[in-house]
Parts: sequence; C-alpha cells; structure tokens
Amino acid sequence: MSLRLGLTPSSAWCTASANLGVIGARLPCASRGTLVPMVGSQWRRILPTALLVVVSLIAAACGTATPTALEVPTQLAAPPTTAPLPAPPQTVPPTATATANAVTLADPTSDSTTAPGATAPGATPTVASVPTAIPTPTQTPTLTPTPTLTPTPTSTPTATPEPTPAVIAVGYGRECLVHDDVERCWSVQTSGLDTPRPLVIDLHGWGGSGEQQRGNSKLDIIAEAEHVVAVWPDGLKSSWNAGAECCRPSSNDGIDDVGFIRSLVALVGETHNVDLDRVYITGFSNGCAMAQRVAAEASDLVAAIACTSLFRLVPVAAGYSPVPIMEVHGSRDSLIFYEPGRVEGAPLGGATDNIESWASLNGCSGESTETTIDDDKVQRTYVGCAAGTEVVLVTIDDADHNLYIYADPRTETTQLMWDFLSRFHR
Repeated sequence: MSLRLGLTPSSAWCTASANLGVIGARLPCASRGTLVPMVGSQWRRILPTALLVVVSLIAAACGTATPTALEVPTQLAAPPTTAPLPAPPQTVPPTATATANAVTLADPTSDSTTAPGATAPGATPTVASVPTAIPTPTQTPTLTPTPTLTPTPTSTPTATPEPTPAVIAVGYGRECLVHDDVERCWSVQTSGLDTPRPLVIDLHGWGGSGEQQRGNSKLDIIAEAEHVVAVWPDGLKSSWNAGAECCRPSSNDGIDDVGFIRSLVALVGETHNVDLDRVYITGFSNGCAMAQRVAAEASDLVAAIACTSLFRLVPVAAGYSPVPIMEVHGSRDSLIFYEPGRVEGAPLGGATDNIESWASLNGCSGESTETTIDDDKVQRTYVGCAAGTEVVLVTIDDADHNLYIYADPRTETTQLMWDFLSRFHR
C-alpha cells in the first residue's frame, strides 16, 4: 500500500515514519525533528523522494508554493542515516477532495486509499459535508424611494389693501395769487394726511375777513378732526360780489370773485393734494350769497353748498348742473328778513322763496318734508331731485342773523352744515 505523506510538525512526521513497515517491523523514531537510519538499498529507493521532500520544505520556508502530498511506496524501510531536517511549518492547509455531494478534507495522518466518507483504521478523519454548489446570496436590490412631490401651494390672490394714509403735521399759513392784476390771499389749513382730501372754502360776511370768519365758524376744529383742507379767503375791501344787491364795494366794482375762487381751487388743489370731486363752499351772510353765486355760475366746480343767513341773488348760468344746497336761517333775522323783504332798497325774496327756487332748478319732484330738530329747529327737505341732489332749508326758531355757536349756543351750525356737505361728491 502507499501512504499520503504531508508536511506536518515533527511529531506527526515521526508518527508517519513509524508506520512505514515494508518488512512488518516498526522503525523507531530517533528524536523530535530527525529521520531514522535506513539500509543502503532502501536509501537508494527513497533518496529521490527524500530530496523532493527537502526541496519542498525549503520552498515552504521561503514562502514558495508547496506540493500538498507525495506518493510514498509502502516497501520503504527506515533511511540509512540520520540527517537533521529544518522544522516543518506549524500548519498545513488540508487537501480538499470533491465528491458528488460533499467535499472531504484530507487528514495528513489518514490512509490516502481510504474511500471518501470512510474512516481509516486507527485514524479519525475530519469530514465536513457542505453543498457542492454554494449559492451566491441573492442581493436584495435597494429600492430608491420615489420622491413624493409636494405640490406648490396655489396662492390665492388677495386684494391689496389700500395703504393707510401717513399722518403729517397739520399746517397753517397764508397763500396768495394774482387774479385780474390784483393780489388775492387766503389762510389755509392742511389736512394732516398725504392722500387727496376734501376742500372746504369758508367765506366771511360783509365787513369781515378770512381770519375773522375762521374764529366765528370754528371750521378749523372740524377740519382738523376730519382731515379736511380748509381755506378762508379775503374778499376785496371786506366784501364779495354776490350780485347787484350785495355787497358794496365789490358788487359796485364788478369784481370777478367767481373767477378768483376758481383759480384758488386750482392752485390749492395742486399744492395741497385735494380731492377735486369734493370741493365744498360755506359762508356767512354776504359769504353765503357768494357761495350760492358760485353754485349758480360754476356748478362744475363744486360738489355741494351749505351756508347761513342770505340767499342766491343772481340767476343760474347756462349749462347749470344740479348742486346740493342747504341754507340755514334764523326766523327773527333782523338784517336779512326770513320773509320777503328788501336789501339796500331792492326787493328781496325770503328764505322760503329762495329754497323753492333751488328746488325748481334742481328738478326736485313732489312736496317737501319737514322734520323737527331739537324742538327749536325745523328742517325742510326737497328730495327726488336731479343727479341725487337735495335742497334743504333749516329754520332756527327765534334766532337772529349770526347763527354760529359763539353767537347762538343752541346750534352747532358749522357741524350741521359739514354733515350735509360731506355726503356729496361730484
């Protein structure tokens, strides 16, 4: 028989040498790491193989590939001489022999002729049964998650709110312009806002001035509270040309006060950010008659008129368009009679005649209605007028010519008139 001899540690080597029995006798192992002596004939037979073993050991020590096993004839006897060998490597990987269903790991101490899977006499083979084909693990593909698309929210258009007007200091001063080669001046109070605001022109009575009218009407207080541009012009020689009957000297001199007021509105409107669709005129006595003349001859300029203690003294111009009118009159006016009378020797209709004339001009239909206010005031109103206008007469019982609050504390006349004016625009 033959023995598969592998490179093993010296103790394993001695065991293998002891099993070489060609003549049925065991050869003693000389010592750890040496070979037993052999007779000459046996040496000659094994020398080539021994040289191959030596070469293999040297190659293993140098890190070269080493044959895993050698076929050694079983007739070999012990080597003739004892030669020291270098210590074999400490570990040798076993040789794997494949079978149909398993792989047998060869044990260096076992018989090489032992059938795969059988145990050699006196040896315990190391056998591991594993599948012939080791399946490669299936790699589960990593799924890249589909990104979730977040829809861009649709912005709902919102109405842009109007900016809040910036509050600025209320200004007060004097301004002038030249009209018909004459310098004309006025006092002005700004609105305190940077947006277009209404303009109220407050006309003084005969013999007065703009500054005096500001003190009488107290319009400056309402103008500041309501953010209104207020103007107090001066009539030439303290008078306004409201018509032939009133008032001298402007009426005698033919002063173009309507043209002056139109120029004033244009300049103040440009300078002080005025809403030109909300130009109002108020006034007292001669100033009230002047306000009504502007409505009659420049109806395109004003949105409404409210004044006290005198009437319209001129006919309306061609092309007149309806203008809302309020006139406030005292029932016991000692200068401009409530009932028809005379002014400077000329016949003059009364308060009732005046308001009925305006109602006719504005195309008011039907009868007027009367409402009592505070037990001492009666408001007579014409409605159903053209262009949404109204015509109103407020009669204050037992009141005289001057109806401002400083003269007659019963009535806040300026507030009453502002409440009427502020309802209208062109």
